[in-house]
Amino acid sequence: EGCLRNGVLLMPSGKVFVSAAHTSDDVDTVVVLGAGLDTRACRIARHSDMPVFEVDQHVNTERKAAVLERVLGATPPSVRLVPLDFETEALMPALQAAGYRRGDRTFFIWEGVTQYLRPEAVRSTLDQLRDAAPGSRLVFTYIRQDFVDGTDLHGAEALYRRFRQRRQVWRSGLVREDVGELLDEYGW
Repeated sequence: EGCLRNGVLLMPSGKVFVSAAHTSDDVDTVVVLGAGLDTRACRIARHSDMPVFEVDQHVNTERKAAVLERVLGATPPSVRLVPLDFETEALMPALQAAGYRRGDRTFFIWEGVTQYLRPEAVRSTLDQLRDAAPGSRLVFTYIRQDFVDGTDLHGAEALYRRFRQRRQVWRSGLVREDVGELLDEYGW
């Protein structure tokens, strides 16, 4: 289960759903970090002209642009697809190049991504979000470090085999008791 702390919703697992109704009065912009083929931005665009920036790997943004072109005829005007490799590229310059305004109160959604990144990339992303405008919020999910290390599989042996033993695509986790300190370090 998650907890709310200083405008950050911490979720060790599960889905976080956001609608325009929940964000339009509180924030100016939504940034989805690691959007994949999620349709959240298009759902928000149906109800609001609030800018939504979807940040993901180059191949994923290209694929998404093609799908949106095929299904909708174009990417909705309020949706910006931002190609980025979290491991090697700087987030804020990429967002700003796509029209993001640093002074906007932003709702950052970082769901299902941190475990795929090296710990250094997680910290780098948090560091780049440090100067978000007052009133900004961050929601993110993470995998527990004891699961990544294999010391406690929390009853999810099949998941561990798939993501840690067969392919080792999950590269980092967080210790629940240390998350608050980590967020403090980066101003959240």
